[in-house]
Amino acid sequence: MPSVRTQVAITKFNTFAGVDIPFVTIDPTNGMQVNDTGRVLVVVESTGTATCDVLITSKADAAGRSGDVVQTIAAGAVHVFGPFPDSSIWGDGTNLFVDFYAPGGGAAKTPLTGQTLSQLKIAAGQA
Repeated sequence: MPSVRTQVAITKFNTFAGVDIPFVTIDPTNGMQVNDTGRVLVVVESTGTATCDVLITSKADAAGRSGDVVQTIAAGAVHVFGPFPDSSIWGDGTNLFVDFYAPGGGAAKTPLTGQTLSQLKIAAGQA
């Protein structure tokens, strides 16, 4: 992925009256990033018939271990990731990197195209 990712704003979830979650359409070319506050939740919504694989990349920890998060999002589903309390092992150590690919691509990571793109949304929030 290129180094200039699309930033996802973090919404405060802790209001008595509730809050609308401001989803934005994904940017599959540049990828998405979310500031990892240690409490942030990443929410991915698939509307219509779109399915995709979501990849949140990790970095090696002090013991040299790493483990990316890869999850297939089904059509019509909403999936929540996080929180990620140790920001040093995710993305660039400050931001979470979230990428989207065609489902089942494995190591090939086939880019998304066409109508699928407008059906995939992302948001971030924390209390």
